[in-house]
Amino acid sequence: GLKLTGALLPPNGECLISVDVTTSALGTYTNTIPIGAVTSNNAASNNVAATAQLTVQAVVLNPPSISKSFAPAVIAPNGLSILTITLNNPNTQEIILASDLVDTFPAGIVLANSNFGGTCTGAVAGTVGGNTLRYQIESPIPANSQCTITAAVTGVATGDYVNTIPIGGLQTNAGSNAEAASATLTIMNAVQLLRGKVFNDNGLGAGGIANNGILEPNETGIGGVTVQLTDCNNVVYDTTTS
Repeated sequence: GLKLTGALLPPNGECLISVDVTTSALGTYTNTIPIGAVTSNNAASNNVAATAQLTVQAVVLNPPSISKSFAPAVIAPNGLSILTITLNNPNTQEIILASDLVDTFPAGIVLANSNFGGTCTGAVAGTVGGNTLRYQIESPIPANSQCTITAAVTGVATGDYVNTIPIGGLQTNAGSNAEAASATLTIMNAVQLLRGKVFNDNGLGAGGIANNGILEPNETGIGGVTVQLTDCNNVVYDTTTS
């Protein structure tokens, strides 16, 4: 309850009293100050009751969704790819994980290092050389938004590796993901990546145009030129010599 004594009201005026209230039980609550409950030492009491209602109802939360990708999606043996897991929250309030989110990689794919990143603020864990990545229970997903978890992965054996977080793999207080999240990482031998010829683009082509970027019959290849295919991290995917 709330009790007020000794308050002063200005002439022809009013004052405001505000408090925060809460309850865990659903329902409609009627709060009434009855006639005669407000008294003064120099005026009459209130002759009209004051009533207000508070309704407490369950908030229906929509379940989260999840997606994932590899960048690059094709690497050479022992190359690096960044796995990104995206958690999406469609609700107007923050939701939290009800259990650990565990991403188990297919056999042949492992964590390359422990440099985890992304925008999700919860704890991310995994063992270098291991095949699981974990986002900790009670970690948040922001309201009306999404956050990401990133990790570097690698592998040795060539092939296509499908990495899937199944339906129900993302458990939160708003429910779980209704669709699985999958991405494919391809490991390809270097011999499959780079082939070609180096030549002098100095001959006249169609219409008498030189340096047109097309190998013309009167242009010859240049031997002994080494060409490497690398990514932005200077990982060499292939080397060939013309």
